[in-house]
Amino acid sequence: MLSKHALRLWKSLSEQERVGEWRQWQPRLGWPYHQLQGDGSRLALVPRPDNTRVESGNEPQSGQGRHGIHLQGGMLPMTVMELASADPEQIREQLSGKLSQSPAFFQHTPVVLSVEKLDEPHLALERICAVCRTHKLLPVAVRGGADPVKQSAWALGLGWFPPTDGARTRSLEEVPPVEVPAASTPEAAASAASGGRIYRGTVRSGQQVSAPDGDLVVIGAVNAGAEVLAAGSIHVYGALRGRALAGIHGDTDAGIFCRELRAELLSVAGNYKRLEDIDPHLLGSSVQVALRDAQLGITTLD
Repeated sequence: MLSKHALRLWKSLSEQERVGEWRQWQPRLGWPYHQLQGDGSRLALVPRPDNTRVESGNEPQSGQGRHGIHLQGGMLPMTVMELASADPEQIREQLSGKLSQSPAFFQHTPVVLSVEKLDEPHLALERICAVCRTHKLLPVAVRGGADPVKQSAWALGLGWFPPTDGARTRSLEEVPPVEVPAASTPEAAASAASGGRIYRGTVRSGQQVSAPDGDLVVIGAVNAGAEVLAAGSIHVYGALRGRALAGIHGDTDAGIFCRELRAELLSVAGNYKRLEDIDPHLLGSSVQVALRDAQLGITTLD
């Protein structure tokens, strides 16, 4: 029990002052397992109902529960699957071919279904989502489409994004090949000669650039949430922050080269490392990635 003097002093304090005083004195008094209980005329120290220990500064605020949520704005990298057909069977066939290049990489990948290029006001959205899940993709939202598409997305528990203005995404076909001086990027000439592909510019989040028949050279950065794939090696003359998959047809001699390593995932012939598996000392460095004794190795180029 508290003394009468202490009780009068306590009653004279505001609620905010009481909380502050209790925080200050609770640990010092050796009562970390107790809390105040009672009305304005009678206060007592009683054990906390959950028998948890409260340290100074960690006890719950007045009127605030011990558990809750915190909402905040943010941008997360997300793979966008652009639908050129509304036929679920055609989508199934194309997904089977594409995901067979690196099945482990795409497992449980959240995707946004972009229907901006489709004219159909009604889509078999539930069947399309089922096809995606069969291939271990996780549809989380739909981008574009008429109002019926929006309503269908919401009914399936998916989010909906308005269509883009076209300025933020570019397909590989829209970027013409360019000649790169051999002195500055010698790999570019080799890539072009071997049926590879050269991409100039930033590969943006949600965009995928591939070279299915050879090496891929990116004259620019690969942003977080972007993907670059190649049958051969991948050369990034900029920061690699997204995901890079080399040797997608099983070429164990393929490699990945970049000027600044920040990659979310690196893969060569199906052997991969995620960002959390990469030595932190290598982040930000110019590196080469290659297979050594069936293990993915990363060494600096400096």
